[in-house]
Amino acid sequence: MLSPEYLSLIEFNDVVKIYNKLNIEIMSDIIKRVSQMQDITETTKKQLEILKQTNGIEIFNETLEKTSMLTAETKKALKDLFNDMAEEDIQGYKELYQYRNKPFKLSENQYKILNQGLKQTNRLLKNMTNTIAFQSKQAYVEAIDKAYMEVVSGAFDYATAINSTCQELADKGITLKDKLGRNVQLEVAVRRNVLSGIQNTANNINREIEDYLGCDGYEVTAHIGARPTHAEAQGKQYAINHNTKISKQYPLWSDVSSLWEEYNCRHTYFGIILGISEPVYEKDELKEMKNATVTLNGKEVPYYEATQKQRQIENEIRKKKRAIQTLEKANKDVTISKSQLAQIQKKYKNFCKETGLEKDYSRIKITK
Repeated sequence: MLSPEYLSLIEFNDVVKIYNKLNIEIMSDIIKRVSQMQDITETTKKQLEILKQTNGIEIFNETLEKTSMLTAETKKALKDLFNDMAEEDIQGYKELYQYRNKPFKLSENQYKILNQGLKQTNRLLKNMTNTIAFQSKQAYVEAIDKAYMEVVSGAFDYATAINSTCQELADKGITLKDKLGRNVQLEVAVRRNVLSGIQNTANNINREIEDYLGCDGYEVTAHIGARPTHAEAQGKQYAINHNTKISKQYPLWSDVSSLWEEYNCRHTYFGIILGISEPVYEKDELKEMKNATVTLNGKEVPYYEATQKQRQIENEIRKKKRAIQTLEKANKDVTISKSQLAQIQKKYKNFCKETGLEKDYSRIKITK
């Protein structure tokens, strides 16, 4: 089975790092183009449109090429992730394999499911190529428009407008739309696609294993800080149906199954044999997870609420670190950005100290 701890451990994986580097490289190139512009006040609207069109096409094509060149590297990193996932996942079924006196290994069909999931996830990332290229072009066009309007309106002088625009480009990076239509960082979009692919593939393999082992129930993984509706149902055992006397002693799986399909959920579930499989968690443990609180701003708040706040601050740190690397690569001044980063890091330190939550260094690290 894939525990929430395992999913958290692989969240910032090699595939995410590959695309994070791509983000920095593309945005630094765009910033260089913006910085090298002649004084906007001397540029007519017609000349500006020609500039945007010419550079926009170049940026689109260059981004397509850069993204396409990542194919082999991305595929290898994905393959390593999926193979590791399969090894981790099957461990949760070891005792049931022994109970059924079956050889403890993935079957040929289960390997096919693994490869199908790998190909599907790789295809999803490939399909993002055009979107990344278009968003890169759009970022440049919008930046030029913004700088032009600030200068011709008299709001800023040329140098101030350009510097402000470059800073904004570095801070924003490449953004894509998520399933809910919200703008998210390229890193976030890639991370969610990879984790979703891993979870879906694990679930498909598990259904095959469960059929092979004759499982008649499911157990859901559990973790502290789950969203309230999930905390109520996590960690428990459920019957697939109530066709037998023993199955009627368990709640029905259909009553909670939709919970684990909710957006960005990290829970997984695995097959059990009712009356044979011992629960992973005791009732007291689940109650403690559900009712966990921390102190924040002098008040007791739910653990879940605190972790959401922690993730927000960690995201701010990652974004600012990425912005600094982008500006440095574009040979721009990073004094302001480094000062801003220091302030956010101080906020993070104080937050973790007050709440007692541990710093998650994997979530605040940007690999160069």
